[in-house]
Amino acid sequence: MTQTATLPAPAEASANPASALTLEVLIEGNQAAETVLAQFAAGKRDFPLMNLQRADLMLAPLSRINLFSADLSFANLKGAILRDANLAWAKLYAANLVGADLIGANLKRSWLSKARMNGAVLVNANLEHANMSDVSLTGAILAGANLSQSRLRGANLAGANLQNADLTGANLRNADLRGANLRGAILTEADLQGANLTRTILPDGLRFQS
Repeated sequence: MTQTATLPAPAEASANPASALTLEVLIEGNQAAETVLAQFAAGKRDFPLMNLQRADLMLAPLSRINLFSADLSFANLKGAILRDANLAWAKLYAANLVGADLIGANLKRSWLSKARMNGAVLVNANLEHANMSDVSLTGAILAGANLSQSRLRGANLAGANLQNADLTGANLRNADLRGANLRGAILTEADLQGANLTRTILPDGLRFQS
């Protein structure tokens, strides 16, 4: 009698490799976050080039931290205190910065595309040349911020406070600026093609009527 060989069941390796990789990155990110928090509490401030992908830093008090060129993609920084922090050239793709305190922070040339920054406070922050396409900044406070040459294409700035902000040469194509306050803002050579300016307060203090 001919016997039919029974193949072994697929091993665990057949599980979704993408999910396994995401879990691994999450674990590594949180381990790195614990290291940063512990060392920051001990007085260290310099963490350039740090890999903090998917790290949980919610409500973390990190004023004046140096995260130059760090990778914070998908990180949870909701409500974090990042006053005067150095985040120049940092990668914050799709990060959660809802309600974060970024007063005076340096975000020059940072990558904030698809980040959630609703209600964040960015007074006097430096966002020059930052990539902020499709970012969500509803109700955010950006008074006095430097947004010159920034890419805000498709950004949601509804209800944002941009008083006295510098938007020289900024790309605001298809941005949502409904109800935003642009009183005193500099819009020299800014690209507002397709932007929604319904009830936006313009630099001269007048409200745009659609």
